[in-house]
Amino acid sequence: WHSGTSITTVNVSLDVRKSCAFNGATATLNFGAQPLVSMFKPSTANLGIYCTALAPYKLYIGDGENAVNGMRRMKGPGDNYIEYQLYQPGTDIVIAAGTPLSGMGLGSFQPVAIEGRINTKQADVPVGDYIDRPIMVIEY
Repeated sequence: WHSGTSITTVNVSLDVRKSCAFNGATATLNFGAQPLVSMFKPSTANLGIYCTALAPYKLYIGDGENAVNGMRRMKGPGDNYIEYQLYQPGTDIVIAAGTPLSGMGLGSFQPVAIEGRINTKQADVPVGDYIDRPIMVIEY
């Protein structure tokens, strides 16, 4: 019997696919409670997304269930509404349903903030809970 050596290689591979997902928690934009519409202050919703490193993405936020003429509205009792709008934090740039927030994936948790503001010039409304549910979509 002869002794010897044989050499080969092992091919090791994987495929990193671009992907984005919300962190699983629902974003909440809560303006709190006030007796008059004119007294509501801006509020911020914080959410998080995970996207593959260097993967470009677009975050769309819909108009909600009660929008009219480009103004988002929360519905309350007796078909009463409170108008509000969503903005890029610290700016007067409205986050319109057809205009996404764009970003680049970090490969780790990315916080995203959205500022909501009540139209404080609208008429006061009856007591009650007012809600809306805009849909959020990440396109990657």
